[in-house]
Amino acid sequence: MAGTAEATVTGFAVRNYRFGVAENGTSGDWTVTDTTVIAADVGVYAPNTTGDWTIESAAVSSTTYSGVFAARTTGAWSVQNTTIKSRQQGIHAVETNASWTVSGSTISVTADRNAIGVDARSASEGWSLDDVTIDSPGIEVAE
Repeated sequence: MAGTAEATVTGFAVRNYRFGVAENGTSGDWTVTDTTVIAADVGVYAPNTTGDWTIESAAVSSTTYSGVFAARTTGAWSVQNTTIKSRQQGIHAVETNASWTVSGSTISVTADRNAIGVDARSASEGWSLDDVTIDSPGIEVAE
């Protein structure tokens, strides 16, 4: 999707696509609930977006690059009761001007090299990780 969008994605199973849910450069609030993404490069691909995002009761597994890719975003992001299993990064939120709350979630990354659970380098707003399990052979949280 592109442009202005306030979408709700609920109850989908997405398998074997490059992006599970893709919204590059949109403005507006998004909600992704009860959705499963399996075997994608990126589970939720949302770089350069503005607006509030909620990802709740979702599962993202077997992604090649990241579970959630949200570089250069603004707004308020909430990830709740979600499981992310990715090869390289769980959440990629580099250079964001967004507030982030991650709660009741599990993030697992498996790469032998350069694995990062949450990549928040150069993020300018606050982060809250509450009741979050991060399993990474590399860096759990990069700030």
